[in-house]
Amino acid sequence: MENNFKITFINNKKLLEYKDEDMKILFTTKDFGSFSTNDAKGYKELLQEINLEDNVLILSDQVHENHVETIKKIEKEVLKLKDTDGMVTNLSKTSLCTVYADCVPLFFYDKTKKVIASSHSGWKGTEKNIAKETIDKMKTNYGCKPEDIKCLIGPSISQKNYEVDGKVFQAIKNVTDTEKIAIKQGEKYLIDLWQANKMLIEKEGIPTENITISGFCTYEFSELFYSYRREGQNAGRMTGIITIL
Repeated sequence: MENNFKITFINNKKLLEYKDEDMKILFTTKDFGSFSTNDAKGYKELLQEINLEDNVLILSDQVHENHVETIKKIEKEVLKLKDTDGMVTNLSKTSLCTVYADCVPLFFYDKTKKVIASSHSGWKGTEKNIAKETIDKMKTNYGCKPEDIKCLIGPSISQKNYEVDGKVFQAIKNVTDTEKIAIKQGEKYLIDLWQANKMLIEKEGIPTENITISGFCTYEFSELFYSYRREGQNAGRMTGIITIL
């Protein structure tokens, strides 16, 4: 799957954008400021700026679990989901919005069924295999076939900058082959969450060629992204948006 994730400019602000026919994925940089899952006003201003002002907003509070919600109807301009880290829908002009500062954004779409999904997968989401939960929802609720689903693994922390302790290593080891995604350094490990999630997605039957890793490290590209690992608790948050046009 060709990596069409490109940096574009809107009002002199850098924005990462991925386009594929009738859907698009957007990922903000520091130029747009910090986002919160409670900041509907900020999101509305962003959607207006990127010409998606007629879209409905779907937000989730992201509690580092693996609950995935299916949205089949919307009765208001902003829907906030509780205890949710993943969202699936086939509704057009609907923006699924999540926030990040090192955790892995997973964006899914099926052009055949016109279904999109977004999931927030840090190490806890990876341990709990939110990728599988998301794909299962796409298959069960919309009849999506694995061979038709494409996935983009968005900007997040890279392996060389993600040192973890034995607890996190064991958690990831429980769900995937750590020999391929972990490098031991003394008592700690460098974990590759990009490859870990890619392997979990492949286990669900998604062809390797349907999976794209953006390659943007939130820790390394300090001029573009906030990073919890680099900046600590006061780090800002980027937002990732996927929408059917």
